[in-house]
Amino acid sequence: MKNIGLIIGCCVLLACKEPVVQKAAQSETIQNQEKPMKYLPVTIEALKRKSLKVAMDEYGAPLHVETFILDDALPESRIELLNHFSKEERQKASITLKETVWEKDNKTNITAWYREKDRQWVLVHAMEWKKGSEF
Repeated sequence: MKNIGLIIGCCVLLACKEPVVQKAAQSETIQNQEKPMKYLPVTIEALKRKSLKVAMDEYGAPLHVETFILDDALPESRIELLNHFSKEERQKASITLKETVWEKDNKTNITAWYREKDRQWVLVHAMEWKKGSEF
């Protein structure tokens, strides 16, 4: 009878230890997945030479991405785009742009606008702005 109790006790102890080891291994895997990849620092000069795909490969995913149709009713943050397209182009409402925002450093963001050309999103314009700025 004592042997059966001893065997049951050993089985219970072994069963308790196994999930703890598995849980630790899972936790380590999650921690490794959560570590951010190291990317190059983003600059406007560097963006000028890269498609959106290449920029995302080098700088990581932007903080913000928005696709919109360009027209004359632009918010102040996009007003500089008026310098890159004629009034006729804007009035046709046929220009699709992607707006991306990357963090340059802890004080500055970079917004870049891309237009699709030959099945690639190429840079139209980019600007730096201080975090917390109101447009």
